[in-house]
Amino acid sequence: MTSSIALGLTFGVLSGFLSGSYGIGMKKIKVWHWENTWIVYSFWALLFFPGILAIITIPKLGSLLATIPLLTIIPVFLFGVGWGISNIGFGISLRELGMALTSVIVIGIASALGTILPLIIYHPESIWKPVGLCISSGALLSVIGIIMCSLAKAPEAEIKSSPLPTKVSRNKGILICIASGFLGILLNFALIAGKALDKQAVLSGASPQNATNATWFVALSGSFFVSAIYCILLLIKNRSFTFYRNGNSLINCAYTSLMGLVWFGGITLYGISVLSFGQYGPSIGWPIFQSVQIIAANLLGIATGEWNNLSRNTFYLRIAGIAVLILGIIVISLAGNLT
Repeated sequence: MTSSIALGLTFGVLSGFLSGSYGIGMKKIKVWHWENTWIVYSFWALLFFPGILAIITIPKLGSLLATIPLLTIIPVFLFGVGWGISNIGFGISLRELGMALTSVIVIGIASALGTILPLIIYHPESIWKPVGLCISSGALLSVIGIIMCSLAKAPEAEIKSSPLPTKVSRNKGILICIASGFLGILLNFALIAGKALDKQAVLSGASPQNATNATWFVALSGSFFVSAIYCILLLIKNRSFTFYRNGNSLINCAYTSLMGLVWFGGITLYGISVLSFGQYGPSIGWPIFQSVQIIAANLLGIATGEWNNLSRNTFYLRIAGIAVLILGIIVISLAGNLT
């Protein structure tokens, strides 16, 4: 394994773990409604930290964005908007279905589609070559692992643990998860669409490793835009602005900022991982990133008691599913040596 591939795998695993574990902070939020939490978290994760990092690492960021053609920026922004809708669905499902099951469904669908579609669209000539077959085989293993984890249903105690932004049934919650999974691939396409923006960032003086920070800033601004609109409508409808005057607000802000930092840290490392894997980076890095998120969410589910009431068969099925996901990561990482 070359040093570049090893670096990509390392950052891919770290990024997945961070992005899969940020949601645990929601268990610490007291008094606030979902919309109170989600809009503040979204500010940190989708606007503040991406903006700060872009300003620090991209020289003359404002001038760069002003000179980039709108036809370059708009697709990145709109992909971010689409992913923002997925993120809202994920946030709703997180409290309806629990961290483990939500992560399995949403991330599972996004993982499979986000792996295969970039390969088909951008590298159709490689589908039947060793690299394409290796990526496809690893993605298939990931899907099998995801299905195994999905069959291991969570107990009712996990499912009905917290109030929702809107009242939805378990079945509707699963449908929201599925829709979020399909829209979830748009974050990967935002990164692909932002390659022209990345090149201009390098020309303006940014390092290749930091160039994707410009793309993340544009894409995640689109995500924040749609998340903020949805949350503000809920704040007005539920009259939940008043909860910000509660004595818990300061510590809640601290928890949401930590959630935002952890999540965005994972996204930043994912961008570096994709660069390390070369031209097939989105198809190799994405399933690794997504699979580790599922593994991390389930391991944290164990640590926080979500697995306490699982039957023995369900417990072993989830463990087996995680093992298959790990095998899928190993197979996909081998594709990096075939590029």
